[in-house]
Amino acid sequence: MAGEVFRTERTIWWGHADMAVMINMPRAFDFAGEVIEEFLRDRLGFTFRQMIQEKGFDLPFVHASCDYSSPLMEGESFDLTLQVGRLGTKSITWIVTAFKKSGEEAFKTTLVNVVLNHKTATSMAIPDSVRVSLTPYLVAA
Repeated sequence: MAGEVFRTERTIWWGHADMAVMINMPRAFDFAGEVIEEFLRDRLGFTFRQMIQEKGFDLPFVHASCDYSSPLMEGESFDLTLQVGRLGTKSITWIVTAFKKSGEEAFKTTLVNVVLNHKTATSMAIPDSVRVSLTPYLVAA
């Protein structure tokens, strides 16, 4: 059984597209980063700036991959879903998937963040409050 799913919507605008009027390949990672940021703000209650300046940790990316299934065209609206693929001791694996309005998968990204103490620039354990907030979104094995 899968965990909870965070959902949001986006549209492919002219600047997101290539000369073939399809999503430009790196934009999938831009959209994935945006939905992670939106999730942190809406579900965990802090922005990236607050996380660094007030909570003292950062979430730099250490891995990113993307599988493309179907092109998204300029002007096309689509849904983005976010789940947590894995919660390690010091890392978070995010799964962000884009779905066309027809329900067809357009792309799926897997992104891994390490939790980094901002002052010492060393990895640290996921804060308990963050782990508790992420657990409902964890994809069950």
